[in-house]
Amino acid sequence: HEEVVEPVRREIDAGAVRIATRVETTPTEWETTLRRDNVTIERVPVGQPVEAVPEARWEDDTLIVPVLEEEIVVSRRLVLREEIRITRRLEARAVSGTEPVRREIVDVERVGPADATPDTAP
Repeated sequence: HEEVVEPVRREIDAGAVRIATRVETTPTEWETTLRRDNVTIERVPVGQPVEAVPEARWEDDTLIVPVLEEEIVVSRRLVLREEIRITRRLEARAVSGTEPVRREIVDVERVGPADATPDTAP
């Protein structure tokens, strides 16, 4: 005679869970700074002869762009006719507001026997 072990599995109702989701909306305050550049353009007549083409240059926060033309005399010469001055000014202002913010909440509820434990076979 010999003993033989035959594991037997059986299903046991251990219960169930019910999962539900819901969306909750809450107002959220925010604040930021908006920036805007204001530019003024000024045309400054110069009317001065030059030997070579001048480069654009910065004086403080103003960009000076030379504008040239050729004049016909007995010989040609470059004349700095005008300069265009572009001045940049930065404005900043604080703004704030309220926007709804949503978040999802999950509720889990056990349904059925809570103390049932499944049998485990070795």
